[in-house]
Amino acid sequence: LTGANLQQASLLKAKMRGAKLDEAKLTGARMPDGSRYGK
Repeated sequence: LTGANLQQASLLKAKMRGAKLDEAKLTGARMPDGSRYGK
């Protein structure tokens, strides 16, 4: 892998993580303390 490929891969991972967080917000996932995400 070149440096650029590695950078792109980590960017993709970060995007996936972000998408998972957004999904959690949309589904109203609860924080450990019981409060709602994002609202």
